[in-house]
Amino acid sequence: MCKPQVPTGHDVARAHEEETLSSYCGVSEKACNRLAGPSASPSGGDYRPGRSMKVPLSVVILAKNEASRIAECLGSVAWADEVLVVDDESRDNTVWIAQSLGARVVHRKMDIEGRHRNWAHAQAKHEWILSLDADERVTPELAQEIQALLANSPPHGIYDIPRRNFLGTRWIR
Repeated sequence: MCKPQVPTGHDVARAHEEETLSSYCGVSEKACNRLAGPSASPSGGDYRPGRSMKVPLSVVILAKNEASRIAECLGSVAWADEVLVVDDESRDNTVWIAQSLGARVVHRKMDIEGRHRNWAHAQAKHEWILSLDADERVTPELAQEIQALLANSPPHGIYDIPRRNFLGTRWIR
């Protein structure tokens, strides 16, 4: 379930600090994804709680040599308004698969993860962004929840999404 996080006015990179995520997810930073809107960004965007309108969503996926995983990831977010894959110099068919499934692909070599994610988010067309790695999936239940949340202007500007981590087929709790 998406949990609201009250933005503090700091930039999105600052919001990724472990203690902030732990207070909302009850787990470490590595076990949460983030759904963020314009009030989470320094520019503020056109975010007005309670405003009635469908809010478009960009999904940003970081990938490197993920040909065996990217199709399933993309399939789980096919409902989004924009799917953007940021490719880190893949040497397999990641780019071709992503493009053939309708994703927009941009290229950037990974340097520092936070800087890389911030650059990736800046490439998105929409103010609301769901950030994923290529080995992550959005469940049908989560997809419904996000779509319902974005059907009207969401009451909060940023949400944490707890993850389920698996080792093989075993859920690690």
